[in-house]
Amino acid sequence: MSSATGRRLGRGSVTILWAAALLLIGGAGLESLTLALAFGEVQQGSSTLLQATDRLGAHPEQWTPDRISAAGRLNRTAGPLLERGCARLQSNPIPRAAGGLPVAGADTTAVLDLCDAGIAASRSLDDFLRVARAYQAVERDPAPPGARFIKLLSETGAPLRDADARLRPVLARLRQDLARPLAPPLRAKVAEAAGRLADAEQRAALGLGMSEQLGPALGSSRPTTYLVLLENPGEMRPSGGLIGSVGTITFANGAPSQLEIRPYDDYNRLLKQRFPIPSPLDRLMSFYNNALEIGDAGWDPDFPTTARLAEAMYKSATGLDVDGTIAFDPYAISALLAVTGPVSVPTFGTFSAADVYAQLNYIINVQSAYPHEGKQALPVVGREVLKTVLAQPIAAWPRLLDVFQQQARGRHLQIEVHDAALAKSLAAGDVDGSIAATPGDYLMVVDANVGATKGDLYANKSMSVRSEVYADGLSRHLVTIDYSLPAFNDDLARALNPGDGSYRDYLRFYLPEHAAVAGVKAALDSQPSVAAPVNVTQEHGRAVVGVFFILPPQHSLRLQLAYEVPLQVGRSYSLFIQKQAGSPGLPTDLLVSYPGGRAERHLALDRDEEVGYRW
Repeated sequence: MSSATGRRLGRGSVTILWAAALLLIGGAGLESLTLALAFGEVQQGSSTLLQATDRLGAHPEQWTPDRISAAGRLNRTAGPLLERGCARLQSNPIPRAAGGLPVAGADTTAVLDLCDAGIAASRSLDDFLRVARAYQAVERDPAPPGARFIKLLSETGAPLRDADARLRPVLARLRQDLARPLAPPLRAKVAEAAGRLADAEQRAALGLGMSEQLGPALGSSRPTTYLVLLENPGEMRPSGGLIGSVGTITFANGAPSQLEIRPYDDYNRLLKQRFPIPSPLDRLMSFYNNALEIGDAGWDPDFPTTARLAEAMYKSATGLDVDGTIAFDPYAISALLAVTGPVSVPTFGTFSAADVYAQLNYIINVQSAYPHEGKQALPVVGREVLKTVLAQPIAAWPRLLDVFQQQARGRHLQIEVHDAALAKSLAAGDVDGSIAATPGDYLMVVDANVGATKGDLYANKSMSVRSEVYADGLSRHLVTIDYSLPAFNDDLARALNPGDGSYRDYLRFYLPEHAAVAGVKAALDSQPSVAAPVNVTQEHGRAVVGVFFILPPQHSLRLQLAYEVPLQVGRSYSLFIQKQAGSPGLPTDLLVSYPGGRAERHLALDRDEEVGYRW
């Protein structure tokens, strides 16, 4: 956070300010001398600020008392230099005179805004130093980890609020500068500074949101209980995977006071009401007592919808209410183990970041004589990993929070809560797993494995999107998805894909609400094939196109969807592609043709992507 802020002003804005000085100092006399002195002070202040932020470091592991003290001394030198130099620059008549010229005025305003950004960065560094000192104090505190975390959230709220308040307005001014005509070199520097400032402001805002809301969420005022869903994307479902295990975690004063996770099968016989099976799942799979099971509550890719259904089913089985729902998958577990190190689980062995997913699949599906016995491993391993994560020292918390953010962006971690303020913050940070309500064009591809196999671990998938955008606002698209399934030549692969091993998938395309579907084509091994009937419905303000197919091992399948979307007439175009929860990624080739231009991109689609073009 602080390091990015310092670099924003240390190299970028110093170059801009000195270039502007050469342009603005057009005459001799006291005004020109004052201007030169002003730029000299700004240059020295920016350089010292960079040293201060580098000295502090970006991570709590670096925040030793000596480094905090040294960074504070350097910033006490940098701040006055920046303030004095900027004051002289702003009061000098030469820049004011240049401000009356249309183009030069925009450039001068941008330079002065960058100067103000330097002052904001220095004052924000003071705030970040307060945060660093709070980390130091809490690390020495002998209280339990949960209580220390709650204390840290409380003590970092005020400095983070101040940093956010300082950074937000200067970022807005830089963005306004970018909307004006600027000299190309200056525009590039302002854009770079605005990007870095946006990152710093977002981090400050995120930290502020956590300091204000995480305390109550973790039981600072009363115990809070969350439903926990462990999903397996090897058997893909729209919400991220088959819900293999279900349970609850209760927090009191920042620490887990109770954790219980059980296989989803345990809840089927306890359900006191019948939950209907959504269409067309009712025609594609069979269920216990012809009713929906909690393991398949994730038929909707909108996670808040899935969470509400799972909570209703959990209450029907147990009579208990919860404060929200947390879902995660083995990819998230692996990322957490990369921070904590391997975790040893009695009876089941040691699990590391590199092998946790493969080991779980082997224990559950191959090692045990009875599948139900093997499923007992998942809740036990999940409990031990969570206990290890929650017991990490304070120095590891920022890295764990980074992992949580990364896994949320990849939709391997999804959280829905009942508290309105926290829910709003989670939605703003794309943590709640909801279907994006973005303007402009939109696409999401959602697989649902309905064959009771782990075929999603083996099927190779890729996508291409060809889009033509017209000046009258219409966009036409051809989306092609290729699947291939290898032969299952080893015991593990055959155990994970029983029967003939075919991959049975109900595929859905989520499109803008007013999209018009032109057609769907299917080809098996490059030969035209008759696809199952195509369903076109409306869900969550989106048009949804669904098609079912069967892919045997050693075969390939290509599906193509053609459609068009009426858009608002303008001189720009944006396409938001949302990834499916649980998916490790969907390699995507994107080709967009628009008035006067053509662009190609390759996307990993391991997180949501948005592309935009202007003409």
